[in-house]
Amino acid sequence: MTIIGFSFIKFDCVRNGSGKGSIDVKHNINISNVEKTFLNVGLNKNEVLRIEFLFDVIYGENLGKVSMLGDIIYADTKEIIDETFKTWGSEKLLPKTVHQDVYKFIYSKA
Repeated sequence: MTIIGFSFIKFDCVRNGSGKGSIDVKHNINISNVEKTFLNVGLNKNEVLRIEFLFDVIYGENLGKVSMLGDIIYADTKEIIDETFKTWGSEKLLPKTVHQDVYKFIYSKA
């Protein structure tokens, strides 16, 4: 597994008030799309996955929210790329190993 690219596309931040005392903070990652694309490296054309995600952080009941839309370029063996794309197409899920790597990476960057 190699994550070879990462970018944020959009940030959206809203503050609705100020909190007092203990504030409950919730976070969520939603994978919205997985598509195959090609990466040209020298004379070679490598198949990779572009994984789009939305990362939300919600503060309190209605105190505020931060949303980050982004994408990851994921490279691996042809078999894993094909399996991941097939699983996403049929079940809208990532295979366990890919899921763990992608989520850890998103949490480390967001």
